[in-house]
This record gives sequence, C-alpha cells and structure tokens, in this order.
Amino acid sequence: MPIDITAEKLIKEIKDDLQGTLDSLKDDYIPTRILQDAFYDHNCPEFEFFLASFEDAPSALIEKLCQKELQENAAIALASHSRLPVSAMVKIAQESELNSQKIALAANPAISPQAANALAKDTCPSVRATLAANKETPLRIREFLHYDETALVRLAGLQRFTDEDALKRACFDLDVQVKIKAILTGRYDDEFLAVLAHSNDHIIQSTLLERKNLSPQILRPMLFSPYLDVAKCCLELMELDSADQAGILSFHPLLIEQMLKTQKLCPQVLDEFIHGAENESLELLLETQNLELETLLKLAENAKASLAKKLIEISDNNADIIRTLSRGNKEILYTLALYAELTPQQVANLFSDSDRLLIFILAKRGFQCPDLPGLIAQDLIDDPIPSIRDFASSSKELSPHSTTTQENNHG
Repeated sequence: MPIDITAEKLIKEIKDDLQGTLDSLKDDYIPTRILQDAFYDHNCPEFEFFLASFEDAPSALIEKLCQKELQENAAIALASHSRLPVSAMVKIAQESELNSQKIALAANPAISPQAANALAKDTCPSVRATLAANKETPLRIREFLHYDETALVRLAGLQRFTDEDALKRACFDLDVQVKIKAILTGRYDDEFLAVLAHSNDHIIQSTLLERKNLSPQILRPMLFSPYLDVAKCCLELMELDSADQAGILSFHPLLIEQMLKTQKLCPQVLDEFIHGAENESLELLLETQNLELETLLKLAENAKASLAKKLIEISDNNADIIRTLSRGNKEILYTLALYAELTPQQVANLFSDSDRLLIFILAKRGFQCPDLPGLIAQDLIDDPIPSIRDFASSSKELSPHSTTTQENNHG
C-alpha cells in the first residue's frame, strides 16, 4: 500500500477493483487510522463490503459494522468473518431474515457454540446442513444434527465426518442417499458388515457389494439374497464350496445359469445336477464346464436330441459317446445320423428295424453300410429313391438275386 494512501484513495481503489484491493492487502499493511477514517467519514456501501471481507479488519470496526444495516453481499461477508463477535453471531443466528447470511455464519470456522446451537434449530434445511458440514461445529451439536428430520442435513454430516456410531446408524437411514453414503465411506469391521449383509435390504446389499475386498463371510449371506442381481454379483466375487453349490441348486434355481458360467461344479454337486436338471440346464452345463469323458457318458445315457447333438460336438465324435447314444430312442438315432461322423460299423449299430427316414438321412450324407442286415437291404433295393438304393446295395449280405433285380431296374 502506498505510503501516501488516504481514506479517499482507498475508497476509490475499492470502487475500481474491490477484489484486486483485497488481494493486494494480503501481503501489505494498511494503517488502522485510514480504515477508521474511511468508515466514519464516508457512507460507502462498497467500503462496508470491503471491510466485511477484509481478514485483517480491526475488531472494533467489525463490531461497529455489525450495528449497521448492510446490503446482502456485505451481510454475507460479515457473517463469514473470523473476528465477528459472539454477540453478533448469536444475533444473526436468531434474528437474520437472510438465509444466505445464516448459511455463511454456519460455515464460519470461528462459529461460537451459542450461535451454532441457535442455527441447529433453524427452519431452513440448508442452514442446518451447512452447520453439520462445518468441522468446527461443536461435537454435541453435530451429534444432534445426525438425527435431523431432513436427509440433506444428515447427509451433510456424513460427508465431512467419520463418527463411527453415526455412520453405523446412517447405514439404515430411510433416505437412500444417506444410506449409500454411510455404507460406502464408513470403516467397519467384518462383524458389522455381516449385519449389513444379512439385512435383506436391496439398497444395503447392492451398495455393500461396491466395497472392495469383501470376505467370504460377508459375501455368503448375500449369495442367498432374495434379490437376483445381488446373488449374481456374489457368484462373480467368490468361489463356492460344495455346500454353497448344493444350496444354489436347492434354493435358488434362477441362479443355476450364472453358477454354471462362473463356478466349476464339485463332483458330488455335478452328479446331483446331472440326475435332476432340465435338458436346457444340461446343455448349458456342456457349454460352460470342462467335463470328463465319464461325465459325458452319464449324460449320453438318457440324453434328449438337443443334448445328444452337443455331446457329439463336444466329444469330437467319441466312439464311446456314439455307442451309448446308439442305444437311445429314434430321435437320438436321427440326431446321430444327422450330425455324427460315423464309421460303417457305427452306422450298422443304428439299425434295429427298417426305418426308412433313418436310412434316407444316412444315404443323403453319403454313408455306406457293408454290415446292413440283408433283410433290410432287400426291402430297400427296389426303393424309388436312388440314394437309398445305393445305400442298400452297399450291404455284403445282399443276395445275388436282389443285386440282379437292382441291375435290371437300373437298366
């Protein structure tokens, strides 16, 4: 500040550039006498705003400023001042008609307990919320505000403080935002996290799953949650033991698909699943699990057509799988004829009678069958479809008479 500064010059600078003047005074000194002259000799709203905003304003002038009728911007700045007298704070808290001024006071780090006590009962939720977020608000008042009727106030306190008891209570708050904030930010032991996991409250459980490094002790109760999205998420986060897998099969059938995609079934559970699951689930089992041949053979014993097709593909036309499927019903035999790569002997094993559709499928795929029973071959040698006649003629048991007949027909 220039050595020849006067009250008049100071006011001019304030009117020209208030913020610039405030910034320059952070590292400079201005005589108290100049400030007093400007205050007493000039009725200037800009100077009042400046004085209310000036951190080094003398306490005596701040007290005088409290007695004046101020414009709103100056009133707000005054309420934020660190040298504001306790009496003025209480008066603002109890009598001010400006919520903006009370909010500024509620955020003031120098707020007095008396003023804070008055603001804690203010009708404006924003005033109470600001007070709850002020780290200098007395503890007893902060605790009082943890029970405020307005969620905004309760949430404001949680955002700033880590009072363990308050956070635990807030985990069960009726307001969703308060509840979520408390669950995500609190530092809790596994015992309390287990309480949350057992809550059967969808918001609590789904929010809890957003925390990192949850132990199996916490995840397991939510595995059997009534909410499918919660249970599915748990399946992705933990490795199930045989008891949990069996529990899913018994109590949570909607989770079977997700379990097959994320877990390797234990042998005893796999055996139970094979004997009790629907065909669609068995198909999914083949798609998701790397099964041993022994298990594939069990599946082939009573397989339906769609499952038989998958077994053929997955086993890469394994001879044991094909032999087991060959003992199935006609639909399974058709499936083998349509999709399996069969040897002549395997083709022969498909026949128990003269099933013309089965023979047609095999014939169209170009198979031959030297071991085709002669009686069946003789029934088909005169068939009007050429591919069936060719198939029948591949039989070693076909009588010479039948062959001659076939040749005559061709001629």
